[in-house]
Amino acid sequence: MSRQILSVLIIVMTIVIYIRSFSVGEEMIARNQLGLICTIVSLSSCASPLITLKHVMRTKSTETLPFPLILCIFIVCLLWYVYAVLIEDFYMQVTNLLGSLIGLAQLSLFYIYPSSSHRDKDYHSGNI
Repeated sequence: MSRQILSVLIIVMTIVIYIRSFSVGEEMIARNQLGLICTIVSLSSCASPLITLKHVMRTKSTETLPFPLILCIFIVCLLWYVYAVLIEDFYMQVTNLLGSLIGLAQLSLFYIYPSSSHRDKDYHSGNI
């Protein structure tokens, strides 16, 4: 656990030092670099539940996917996208639009592959 925290700390410090290395005249370059880094990190966290996608496709069940987390990712990214449109921030728009689409794609998996516990309930209640 402490090894993971140390790794994250080193990565964050490296990014901060990299961004701070730009001179005052290169503020726009530093801002674009930071926006790109934040976009990559944010999209990685939005797509993290997709790690189990291979298992979901193989078992045709979404039992391993965290529905509340995915629903929250979709809603929060959608709200941040609306805010980004209002303030006209390109990086926030791209990040949160893609995050919303990733969340929607993950939510569609619950429709395509319902968890087997739901299918078992339907089978036993006669609602197949």
